[in-house]
Amino acid sequence: MKAVLGLVGLLVVLGAVYALAFLQIIPAQKMAEKSPAMMKIMQPLHLAKPKPKAKLVAKAGAPAPVDPAKLALDAQQAKLDADRAQLEIDRQAFAAEKAAPTVGASGQPAAPPIDPKQKRLDIYATMGADDIASIFAKQPDKVVLSDLMALDEKKAGQILAALPADRSAKLTQLMNALPSGASPTTASSGAPTRPRAVL
Repeated sequence: MKAVLGLVGLLVVLGAVYALAFLQIIPAQKMAEKSPAMMKIMQPLHLAKPKPKAKLVAKAGAPAPVDPAKLALDAQQAKLDADRAQLEIDRQAFAAEKAAPTVGASGQPAAPPIDPKQKRLDIYATMGADDIASIFAKQPDKVVLSDLMALDEKKAGQILAALPADRSAKLTQLMNALPSGASPTTASSGAPTRPRAVL
């Protein structure tokens, strides 16, 4: 009889321990994770669950690995989108500025923009042929030819005379190669030539 009572008492104690472990009052899961042997005993009793593999955790909770090439493409696309937006803003601002009448600081219409070539020719008008020739010595043939064709013949002749002979000969050949009435800048386009500035 004592043996039966002892067995019943043991079953009651074990049942109480099982209930406490099942309700996680006793940390059965933590104990099972520390010992693989304990895990084998507690798992069939539903007191512990096996720890998930690292790969499963990565798939379930962690974001997918990032591809560096995709990141670079995304960054380039974002930059292109920003550049397009800025270009559109600039285009609209330019169109608005172009459409608005130009007014100077005094409220009067602003002067038309200055033509750089005409400004250059006006400056040449104040200079001597030797000074202009020293400037032309460092300029490309196309620019010199264009300016010479825009000057009156007397001034152009003085400048050609002041240039070294080989450069004068080359410029003269280039002038002769131009179609009649054409300037170096308009010969290819067929546009009408500008009248020559009289200095």
